[in-house]
Amino acid sequence: MQETGSRPTWPVILIDDDQWLTVCESDRDIQLAVEPDFVDNIVVAYDGLARQLELLEVGNQVTLRVSGPPQPEQLHRRVQEYRTVEGEIDPAMDRAITSRASSGHDQRDRLGG
Repeated sequence: MQETGSRPTWPVILIDDDQWLTVCESDRDIQLAVEPDFVDNIVVAYDGLARQLELLEVGNQVTLRVSGPPQPEQLHRRVQEYRTVEGEIDPAMDRAITSRASSGHDQRDRLGG
């Protein structure tokens, strides 16, 4: 198990202050999705193992680090809230969110897919 402060496991799920959900598959995607001046607009982020992430502005780059243990229930709730507001998730996004398995359970079961 990786400890707090370690690098995230991809994909990374960002949720902004408008409750918009963005899935990033790489560090390049993070840089495209989050401008350094708008890091504070991301209210929560999770990695592919449902660990909460901290976004940091370092120079002109946004970096990520794990800030806690897996929280699949919270991630599930956030995804369900997004689905309630926005409707169905794009199939590519759904595959990215549900692509990881941990603790012997399929992510799709936990995320309600």
